[in-house]
Amino acid sequence: MAANICVLEMKTSIGTIVDFDEIMVPKLGFPSIFNYSKQNLIENTGALEFEMARIQLDLNSKNTLFERKSIQNPKLIDSSGPCKLIFKTSAVGVILTHSIRKYIGKTDKTRVINDELMLHYRYSGGTENENKSRDFSIFLTDFDGHMRMMERVIEDVFGETVPVFNPEIIIELNKCINEIRYPVPRLRIFTLNGCIKKNDSLSVDVHYEGIPKPTRMKVHGESLAGDCPSKYGPAKPCFYVAHSFFADLVSPGGITRIIIHLGRRKVNLSVKEVNKRLENGITGLIELRSWPKFPSLPANIADKYPKVDDSVFIFSYFLAMNICILDIKTKFGTVADFDEVMVPRNGTLIELANEQMTDTNVGALSFGNNYVAMEPSIYSSNFSGVLSPIFSKKGGPSKYVFNASVIDIAEVHLIRSFINRTKITKNSGGALLHLRFGTIAEEKDRVDKDFQFFPDNGPNHVSNMQDTANSIFNGSIPIFSSRLIDGVNECVQKIRKKANTCRSTGGMCREHMDQLEEWVYDTTEGIFLAGEL
Repeated sequence: MAANICVLEMKTSIGTIVDFDEIMVPKLGFPSIFNYSKQNLIENTGALEFEMARIQLDLNSKNTLFERKSIQNPKLIDSSGPCKLIFKTSAVGVILTHSIRKYIGKTDKTRVINDELMLHYRYSGGTENENKSRDFSIFLTDFDGHMRMMERVIEDVFGETVPVFNPEIIIELNKCINEIRYPVPRLRIFTLNGCIKKNDSLSVDVHYEGIPKPTRMKVHGESLAGDCPSKYGPAKPCFYVAHSFFADLVSPGGITRIIIHLGRRKVNLSVKEVNKRLENGITGLIELRSWPKFPSLPANIADKYPKVDDSVFIFSYFLAMNICILDIKTKFGTVADFDEVMVPRNGTLIELANEQMTDTNVGALSFGNNYVAMEPSIYSSNFSGVLSPIFSKKGGPSKYVFNASVIDIAEVHLIRSFINRTKITKNSGGALLHLRFGTIAEEKDRVDKDFQFFPDNGPNHVSNMQDTANSIFNGSIPIFSSRLIDGVNECVQKIRKKANTCRSTGGMCREHMDQLEEWVYDTTEGIFLAGEL
């Protein structure tokens, strides 16, 4: 309501509605956002849509003025969010926060182009994305002039005593929001389906113990990846995307079952309560689970959509990891691959997690990726190479350890959202040691780093590894063979050569892998149910 009233008050031909922590800028090459907007708000274009780029500034609590270096080169945070708009004030009929709902003229449209950004500085930090393009500047010209002007205004406002920034008010506000965000338990339903529209919902009957008539709810959802279709190249052509449907419940407990209405079908779901994790410890690998072949679609819709096995990216790992996180019974958790180990500089991982995430606003600790090799190879049977990892210059995306009670939605390399909005992700100061198959650190590519798989008692750990391997294989440890991993990589290379193809390796590579080994396939029924949304 306030936004639409403000639009009517505007006296200029071009307008925008943004928050205090948002700045719209053209990408490098344009002198100003005003000139850029005038040039691009052409005939039949009522508004320009600005993609959000989350930034973080280094705040210095001892400095009352602005961090010049930080403003000149702000950190890009690995996070996405909704767009904002610049619009012709004479063209807008009804405006929403992130879109134009209705134009006065029938021919006016919103133009989406890639020459501008909305820089969103949100207090609370995040994980820096060093790989993202930095083709923008807050002040493209006369940076020093702008800085002097900002400092002069601050001094004029506050006089000689400029106050130091104090986040106490915003922290208390976030605590309040967190208290009212989920006043009662939430129902969450995980699905794989095509991209949904904003108003799409599931029709759900919630059955409570002792109440004969169920409560009918409309449950809305969103993609677990944020974007749908995915912006990640190999996943972009995939039709089926992992989603989470969620709603606040009207009663705090006693649910006996959930029934989803899918057209003419009814799907019965069992209910599992997820409570806070109290046991001190860290879960990574929870348990080894078979990922079953997806069932066929119902006959009445089978010819309308692709087969699930052929059009879901790597069997939708976002779905698997978020379901696994709900099963964590310990206070802390992590989702890491078999070839990844997170280590602190000193002490143990559980000690670092307790120190940084107990009674603090830290919900997750990020560990930077470090590719390592070993001499002798880890594939030899004595495992002594773990005592002195060889570091490569090559880098990669980070992984993280998290407080399992505050996670809302997790992605592979970052926490997309916390249940508790005051929580942040913090750089751990440790390292992710990533022993990827095929990594060879040649002499010219090696760097020295002071991280170890085992900071202390290394020989004892190696001895334990040898004893465990001998116990598993009855004293005859087999020689490592790369036949299977070579086989799946051969299949992936064939898929890559096909343009606009979903990389659904689990389904597409089954026939290829069946020729290399005798496999035992899981026959669990009822994990995935097919229906039309």
